[in-house]
Amino acid sequence: MIPSIALLAEHLGKPGAGEWIRAGSFLCLLGSTLGSLNALAQVHPRFRTPASALTATTIPLILIGGGLELRGLSVSQLFDQLGCFAVLAFLLVYAMVAIGALSRALPGIPRLRRLLVASGSLAALVAVAAGYLSSVLGQQTTMLIIFFVLMLLGMALVLRRRGALG
Repeated sequence: MIPSIALLAEHLGKPGAGEWIRAGSFLCLLGSTLGSLNALAQVHPRFRTPASALTATTIPLILIGGGLELRGLSVSQLFDQLGCFAVLAFLLVYAMVAIGALSRALPGIPRLRRLLVASGSLAALVAVAAGYLSSVLGQQTTMLIIFFVLMLLGMALVLRRRGALG
């Protein structure tokens, strides 16, 4: 949607407006991703930041984004390629929060309310993810594969840490 708005701005005689719209959408995407990480991540004892989560997301972003940049992709093409990954990551983070709320008691929140809100949120997230995946399947195949491989790697690391994988 953002590239369409950017193209429209340029078509209406606002040269350069498209690049500002793309840059703004990228910053919003970055901000919402970092905000989502704060909800899940364990914070560093000294710096009080989600250092491990930020490192785990920054390194792949730099490598993938840098690789695509070296291939000569424009800002719009980069946004198209990385936007899929970011949307899925954003939905995954909120789904994990909802799953966490389903499995753990929250202080001051009645059990029935917690279960209703968390299950309703999870159902909405699954519906949005299914709709989104059906719209990008075949167009963003590489990013989908990278996302699911990284997700499986993350699950394996969590299970290993818990001792489930030996």
